[in-house]
Amino acid sequence: MEESNKIENESKLENHIDPEGTTDENQIEETSESTENDSTDPVPEQTSADTGSESEETSNQNEPKNDDSASDVAKKDVKEEKSQEEQEPTEDDKKKHVVDKTKIIDELRLLIKKEKEAGPAFDEFNAIKERWHNSGHVNPTDEKSLQHDFNVLVDEFYYNAKIYRELREYSLEKNLELKNELIHKIESLNAIESVKQVEYLIRVYQKEWSSIGPTLQDKWPEVRNKYYDTVNKIYERIHHHYEEVHKFHEEAYNEKKALIEKVDSLNKLDISKFKDWQKHTEEVIEIQQLWKKTGFLNKKQNDECWAEFKKACDLFFEKKKAHFDKSKAQQQENKEAKKKLIEAAGDIKDSEDWKEATEQFIQLQKEWKKIGPANRSDEQKLWKKFKSACDDFFAAKKEFYATIDDRRRENLVLKEDLIKEINNYTSKGVQDEDLEALKDFALRWKAIDQVPSGSIDSINQSYNKAVSKIYSALDMDKHEKDILKFKHKLDGYKDSSKREDLFRKERNQMRDRISKTQSELYSLEDKMGFFKNTNHANPLRDELIKKIDAQKELLNDLKEKYKLIPKN
Repeated sequence: MEESNKIENESKLENHIDPEGTTDENQIEETSESTENDSTDPVPEQTSADTGSESEETSNQNEPKNDDSASDVAKKDVKEEKSQEEQEPTEDDKKKHVVDKTKIIDELRLLIKKEKEAGPAFDEFNAIKERWHNSGHVNPTDEKSLQHDFNVLVDEFYYNAKIYRELREYSLEKNLELKNELIHKIESLNAIESVKQVEYLIRVYQKEWSSIGPTLQDKWPEVRNKYYDTVNKIYERIHHHYEEVHKFHEEAYNEKKALIEKVDSLNKLDISKFKDWQKHTEEVIEIQQLWKKTGFLNKKQNDECWAEFKKACDLFFEKKKAHFDKSKAQQQENKEAKKKLIEAAGDIKDSEDWKEATEQFIQLQKEWKKIGPANRSDEQKLWKKFKSACDDFFAAKKEFYATIDDRRRENLVLKEDLIKEINNYTSKGVQDEDLEALKDFALRWKAIDQVPSGSIDSINQSYNKAVSKIYSALDMDKHEKDILKFKHKLDGYKDSSKREDLFRKERNQMRDRISKTQSELYSLEDKMGFFKNTNHANPLRDELIKKIDAQKELLNDLKEKYKLIPKN
């Protein structure tokens, strides 16, 4: 009886260990009280073949033996029942008691098969025993059979309870081993670099911890504290990681916002020039490259920032497209204008009138700059053609002026030789032949290019002096000679690098002489008024008329010479 009660008590104690390894003290007290009450119940005689082995195993564990046999218990029950009842039950009662006892045996057999946990099983077992004791008397022939079946089941129940207790202790020790292994696994998470993987595994291990059953009560506080300390350290690492991630996201968010503001500021500009569009387009492309380096945010923020940034960039390129669509017609006009400049440059690129051609090229280059760009595909082609014409001209000019001093010195020698030839010329006495010789000298003089600048005036004076001798010998009136000499003078100006200044100076002087001569003529004609009423001959009047006629002749000569002066 004591062995049964001890097994029952220990099983109940084990059953009441909660999942966290603690024990409910109130349930322990209740179990103890229940055990004391059950110890007074008689136990039927043990007839099972397993009883001996169970008693032997139980005695090895230093537990007290149950000395009462099943028959002694039955006799005791009978005596107690007889003392309680003064009269013997009827046959009908006995039959009913057989049915009740058979039912109780069936319930006990079913209880054993159910393999319930120790606590609830013992509660139900005690209830069945109580009902058995109170089930009343039966016929002796039935009593022995029923009592034997009941005792066999009681022994089987206690045997199963003993096995459960041993398995329970093994399970608690195994759970302790599993928990320690799991703690080791959690500690090994520190060697994993990926925080995402660590976060996943710690949750798996926590779930695994919860699935492991209770462990030994005296080991539970130590293993529990170690577990929570290890888990907390892992979560500290995870929390630190996400704090850093949050900080990184905040910095990336601020960087992305700053880039969006830069594009927005460009969209507010009024851009009209091609080079400005090129400049700002490069800025936007650079901003887009910087965007790729700012890193990712969480999905929601990342999508919002990207949508805002893309909208700003799209707006910039839409404005650019609208601008260039509008300027396509203008670009076509610019293309045609530049083609005309290229044609003009080609016409003068081989000119050796270096000064005039240089001025024309400079003017063409100024006009080129004023014209806006052509289409992108045409602009470079047009520029190459125009630049090629300019380069050809200025390269030739550079080569020319690199040897100009030598050529000018050669020209000076040629002109000096020509002057000697003119000075040695002897009039043929035939005016046409002399005029033809003068014309030939003039053409040859004109064909000789420039001389050194320091010799221009002296060589021209020598030439004019030599030619004047021939003109003086001609049988011509003064007017014709004067006109021919003036033409030769102008021809001399044409060879000078300062010809425009000389022509301009000659025109100014001629205008001044014409104006002065005209004024003097007006003055002489006014004086004729004094002789208006004079009929007889007057020497003063005649002299005044001669002066007027001479002044008119001079005025006509000056006007004729003025017409001979080139305007450019």
